[in-house]
Amino acid sequence: MSSKCTANVYKFPYDSQTCDLNFVVWGILANDINFIADSNPVDVSFYTPNSDWSLESYKGETLLWNGYSNFKMTFTIKNAPLYHNIVVACPTILFSLLNPLVFLLPIDSGDRIGLSTTISLSYAIFLTMVQTAVPASSNPMNLLLVMMIVTITFSGISVAVTIYKSSLYHRDPQSKMNKKRHHGDNDYQLFDQGPMI
Repeated sequence: MSSKCTANVYKFPYDSQTCDLNFVVWGILANDINFIADSNPVDVSFYTPNSDWSLESYKGETLLWNGYSNFKMTFTIKNAPLYHNIVVACPTILFSLLNPLVFLLPIDSGDRIGLSTTISLSYAIFLTMVQTAVPASSNPMNLLLVMMIVTITFSGISVAVTIYKSSLYHRDPQSKMNKKRHHGDNDYQLFDQGPMI
C-alpha cells in the first residue's frame, strides 16, 4: 500500500510534515464493523529509518465519520537538512557574498567584468545542477528558492553595474576634444606642432 501526503514546503529543508492516514470500510456501517484502538495502536517495530526523514511522533485513534467507523493514524516526520545545507544553502550564501566583492577590485584592472560574469555563469550552472534538490511548488513558495532567485537577480545587476562603470571609466577623453576642434574651438590641439622656426 502506498499513500501520498500534501506537504507544505515553505520552510524546506527545515520543515516537518504532519500526515493523516484514514482507514474506513466503505458500505458497512459502524453497527456492523467498528474499529477499536488499543492502548498502543501503532506498532513501529517494522519501521525502517530513512536518510531524508525522521519519525518524530505518531498516534492512532478511532472516529465515527458519517456513520462509518474510521481509524485515523497521524504521524509527524521531520526533514534531515544536512544534505541540503551542504549542497544548496551554503553555496547559495557563498555566491551572494561573492557578488559585492567584485566592487573591491580596482576599476582599471579589467578583472571586474570577468569576475562578475564568471560568478553569474557559475551560479547559473549551479542552479541547473540543484534544481531537483528543491521542491517544485509555487503555493507556498519555498524560502530557499526565493533566496536563490534573489541571489541570481543581484548577480545579474552586479554584472550590469560593473559593465556600466567600466564603460564610464574607459570612455575616451579625446573624443570630446575632437568634437570641440571640429566646431572651431582652438583651445584643444591634438598634435604637438613642435617649436616655431
